[in-house]
Amino acid sequence: MQKHILVLFTGGTIGCEKEDEKIALGPKSPTRLFDYYKEYGKNEVCFSSRTPFTMLSENNDGEALTKICSAVQEALREDVDGVIVTHGSDTLQYTGAALSLALGALKKSVVLVASNYVLSDERANGYDNFVAAVETICMDLQQDVYISYRNQDGIARIYKANRVLPHEYNSDELHCIGSPALFFEHGKCIRTIPELTNKTQRTGSGLPLPLTKQSPVLYLKVYPGVQFFGVPDDSKVVLLETYHSGTLPDDGAMRKWLKMLEEQNIPVFICGTGNRDYYASVLGWKDQIHVLPEISPVVAYIKLWMLCELCKDGAGKMDVSRLVQEMFTNISGEYIEYDVL
Repeated sequence: MQKHILVLFTGGTIGCEKEDEKIALGPKSPTRLFDYYKEYGKNEVCFSSRTPFTMLSENNDGEALTKICSAVQEALREDVDGVIVTHGSDTLQYTGAALSLALGALKKSVVLVASNYVLSDERANGYDNFVAAVETICMDLQQDVYISYRNQDGIARIYKANRVLPHEYNSDELHCIGSPALFFEHGKCIRTIPELTNKTQRTGSGLPLPLTKQSPVLYLKVYPGVQFFGVPDDSKVVLLETYHSGTLPDDGAMRKWLKMLEEQNIPVFICGTGNRDYYASVLGWKDQIHVLPEISPVVAYIKLWMLCELCKDGAGKMDVSRLVQEMFTNISGEYIEYDVL
C-alpha cells in the first residue's frame, strides 16, 4: 500500500546550495530528495511538502522551536502516514527534544533529518538520512519522534529524539544514550532493537507551548579552575553538567555559589551522574541540588525550558516545588532508567 509522507522543509545545510564558495539556502532540496528516494527507496511513497519557514539552525531559538512544533502538530492532524522534518545539524538534537516533549501521544511517527554537507557534495549524508527516515515511517513500528543520521561508518541510525547527545567537538558523528532503535545500510534495515521499536503508543498530552524566545535556563559545565559568579537576571533555573564520571568540584567557591542560588530560590539540576553510584563530591551537594536520572543534557535543557513556562504561579513567579516534581516525571521516555537498555 502506498504511503503518504508530508515533508516539512525548515532549512539547514540539507536545504542549502553552494555557489561561488558560498553556502546559502536554495530551492532545489525537495526535488533532489524526492528523486533520490524514487531511485533508491524500497517502498511506494507519495510525498507532499511544505515550508513553514527557513533558517540556518545555528539561529534556532524559542520562537523557532515553537514554530516547528506547531507546524508538526498541524501536519499530524492531516491524512498522512508520517512527517519528516528537514533541519540543520547544529541544533538538530534540541528541536528533536522539543518535539518529543511537546507532542505527547502519537499515532504517526515524526523523523528529523539533516545533512553534514550540501546535497551536491559527495561527502553528504543527507540522502541516506532521508531514505532511512522514509523507510522507518513505512515500517510498522512504535510511533515516536526519531532522528535519522548516518555516521562515517556508513550506517544510518534511527535514534529516539529524546536520547540524542550533543555533537562532539569538530565531529559530524551523532550518538545517543543507550542504543539507536534501527540501523540501515544502503537503504535497507539491517538491525532493529525490539525494546525500542515494539509497537506501543505514547501516552500523555506533552508539554505546552510556546517557548520564550530566550531560554531562562542557565546551562553550565564544570572544568578545572571553574569560577561561578551568580546568574543573569533572566535565568530562573540552573542546569549543571558534571565531569564524565559524574563528579563536581568540591571546594569553597562551589559551596558559596550554591548557597547564593539557594537564597535566591533558584533550583540547580545536575546531569551526568545518572544511575551510577554517587561520588563523595556529589553527595556533599545533595541538599542543594537535584540529581537527575540518566538523561541527555540536551533533553534536560529543553525540558527545563518548557517547564519554566508551565510552572509559573498566578503571579507569574516560579513554583519551584512543581518544577522539581515535573522535571522528575518521565514525560516521553527521556529517562533511560525506564528502559531495558
